[in-house]
Amino acid sequence: MNPGPLLCLVMILSGCQAIQSTPVVTPPVPGNDVVGRVLIERLQQRGSLSKDDSKVITTAAALNPGLLVGATNKALGMNTATVFLSRASDEDIATFRTDLLNRAALQAINSGIVTSPPTLKDEIKPALGKIAYADMPSVVIPEKLSSDIYKILLNQVFIANPACDQRIALLDRSTPTRCQEIEWDRKQFVSVLKIEISPRSKCTGVFIGGGKILTAAHCVIDSTGRRDRRIDSSLIKVLSPSGKRLSLVSAPMVPDEVLNSDCSSKCGDNDYDFAVLKVAETDTTAWTPVANLTNVSSPGSRRITIAGYGESNYSGGQPDGLLIGPLTVNLSAPRQSFVWDFDAVANPIGSSFCRGDSGGPIFDGEPMKVGIPLQLIGLISRYVSSSNTCLMAQAYAVNFSQPGPKKKLCSFIGSESSFCAP
Repeated sequence: MNPGPLLCLVMILSGCQAIQSTPVVTPPVPGNDVVGRVLIERLQQRGSLSKDDSKVITTAAALNPGLLVGATNKALGMNTATVFLSRASDEDIATFRTDLLNRAALQAINSGIVTSPPTLKDEIKPALGKIAYADMPSVVIPEKLSSDIYKILLNQVFIANPACDQRIALLDRSTPTRCQEIEWDRKQFVSVLKIEISPRSKCTGVFIGGGKILTAAHCVIDSTGRRDRRIDSSLIKVLSPSGKRLSLVSAPMVPDEVLNSDCSSKCGDNDYDFAVLKVAETDTTAWTPVANLTNVSSPGSRRITIAGYGESNYSGGQPDGLLIGPLTVNLSAPRQSFVWDFDAVANPIGSSFCRGDSGGPIFDGEPMKVGIPLQLIGLISRYVSSSNTCLMAQAYAVNFSQPGPKKKLCSFIGSESSFCAP
């Protein structure tokens, strides 16, 4: 859930050529990052690596120690750390530093701390898979994006989204703290499901009975061509509470409004960003409790709970990645989108979402314990961020109490639902 989390780096972070003519492509071995840490400490002692640079690199290495392995293997070649330090020229050290920072930036993107521009997708993808390898492809990241990443890694602000009750900090030696866990029962949320869209991404969904799962429309729409279209149902899998991958029995049901490229000017605030997926009912008989759709009846301050399987560096969550987070939203009218601002630096005690949380449920109140009804009032939609990060963003979510979206949803799920009764 993003709710993902990421001063100034004047140069563009870019990949560099290996010092040795023959790159080392051996996969990383656990523990090999120790050599990289020793190099960083010694380079900082001799003034070749600033304290800020060192902090940024070790923070990124807390998310993936392999990035130190790849950069170190690339720099050392067949040399030992001692030989490298004794023979390395200023240019060699600058190359090592730049490579480390580049891998740190890519790791931030790979972890969902920032969102890379779509134009970089094809260029970055090969490098993301080889962050821990010596032969990682060279990548040029825009300076603004590099600066944003550098600031967040430097400030060491990460948040588990949906967030826990306090900030997650990365301490010295890159040991992550455990955030104070929200008291909730995993059994209460078996209706919150992971959605896999191959080979694109993952999303979150929520089971509402009858083999039907709600998720975000943008999760099942292919917008890469000239016209938006539904992704082929064969590429979509719903993970049951036991982890079994279930296929859809029909094409995703998606509002026409979100298939129109002009929807942003016609629909507003992603009001129709939802889809209905259908799996065999025989596969869902044990999926209880079921989320019940309900209306928002009054304006004002409202406590809600969000849930999702999105990006987070929080290592203390459930083994399957589900995180739960409460927050307060304010509605001037019951029939409006859910919108809230999120800034992990200014307000580290809040909840929000990140990449992978799309389609996750918004429950009314704080139904944390088994037996409390799950009253579903909306779905996680998108975040908008001028800094390209879910750590500092404006969050948007669908409110099913809006007449247009409610009517469309009821046309998908059937009038027999009590939610759709006149």
